[in-house]
Amino acid sequence: MSGAVLLRSFEPRDVDAHLAGEDDEIRARFRFPRPSTRADVAAFVERSAAFLAAGAPRRTWAVVEQASGELCGHVESLHLGAGAANISYSLYPRFRGRGLAVPAVRLCLADAEAALPVDRFVIRVEPDNAASIRVAERCGFSPGGEHREGGVRYLEYRLDLLARTGASPRSARSG
Repeated sequence: MSGAVLLRSFEPRDVDAHLAGEDDEIRARFRFPRPSTRADVAAFVERSAAFLAAGAPRRTWAVVEQASGELCGHVESLHLGAGAANISYSLYPRFRGRGLAVPAVRLCLADAEAALPVDRFVIRVEPDNAASIRVAERCGFSPGGEHREGGVRYLEYRLDLLARTGASPRSARSG
């Protein structure tokens, strides 16, 4: 399934597909205060592409289904400092349940491991989001406690690269 998706920078042509893919589930999980406008999405697309081009600590990728070439969601790594990065992801409704999130997250992990000074990753999931919990587990993450943010309780799943590889901390080597 690793060839099921590819990651690429968001492009202006993605605005309409990204806007059409936003549903109540995405708005609720990402705490959007209202449905996005076309201008909101255009700004997101522009910002995401600029961050990637600049090598910023936020790396947001367009997820494209290889079979159809269609934009099907996004995946992001965000450097949190102290050697950790948060991974987040969403798929548009018609692409959910098709096994696309796991390869998208795995590609994002590989990119973040190469681009950021990290030695561990976290995925924060609301306890009722069984599908996202399965994605985290299938990508090798283990339960690691809880995290609270903005009054919301999240389960935190962790992937420790040092335990996996036995290497010295990249965060210490790379600043």
